[in-house]
Amino acid sequence: MYDKRGIQKCAEACLASSLECDYAIAAFLKSENADKLKDCIIHLLECAAIARATVAVMSIGGQFSEKQCRLCIDVCYSCAQVCEAHMQWAQANAGACADSCRRCAQICEDVISHMVTDN
Repeated sequence: MYDKRGIQKCAEACLASSLECDYAIAAFLKSENADKLKDCIIHLLECAAIARATVAVMSIGGQFSEKQCRLCIDVCYSCAQVCEAHMQWAQANAGACADSCRRCAQICEDVISHMVTDN
């Protein structure tokens, strides 16, 4: 029913994404414009939390795995856009976060396509 390798790849991408969000959060907090980045930081915190939760839910393979994965996809694509919009304050960290979030979303999309096909 579930492709264990696909789930593993998804989990790795989610964890990498959550770590890049954490790195970007730290960089934004150290920025002299941190007070202007509150909404961005909250968005990154939310993305990191959802990515981590997705790892937990997907590893169980229960009835909400697909919904959780779809939520992660939406949040990761949104987070990538937010990071790109705020690159002037922490270019390296924001760029890495955007790339990692986009990769996570793409891998989750691939895993879902196999879940739907294989069920």
